[in-house]
Formats: sequence, C-alpha cells, structure tokens
Amino acid sequence: MEKTKSNATILFFDLKGWYKKTLGKESAHIASELDSFYGEVIDMANVHKGRIVKFMGDAALLMFESANKAVDFAREIIGKH
Repeated sequence: MEKTKSNATILFFDLKGWYKKTLGKESAHIASELDSFYGEVIDMANVHKGRIVKFMGDAALLMFESANKAVDFAREIIGKH
C-alpha cells in the first residue's frame, strides 16, 4: 500500500458553562439535551465536510479537510451556543 500525504485541520471545542447549566437537572433531561446537541454538531459537520472523531460530554473533536472549513464550522457553532 502506497502512503499518501494530505492536509487536515483538527478542531476541539467545549461548551462554556454547560456543566453549571445542567446541575440539578434529571439525568434523562441531560441525556436528551446531549442527544440534541450531538445531532446538531453532526449535521453542521456534514455541511462543512468535517468528520466527528469523538464526543466527550459537551465537547467534541472533529477533523476537517481545510482550516477554512473548520473556521466556518466554529463560527456557526459559536453563533448557535
């Protein structure tokens, strides 16, 4: 198998204040909010040609084909949260 090189941009984000926002809430409600959030991130990543590497609570690690696509994704997620 021949090795090839390609460029990629890695983006990590964590929602500020999310932990405090969920204190005292029922676990089912927290799980529902996370499911909704994950769905939103997946949809936005697809639009910007990103790939989810990993979700970690209210954080995510994604990979994009270019820095511009990662920045566009970041601007959109910041605008929504």
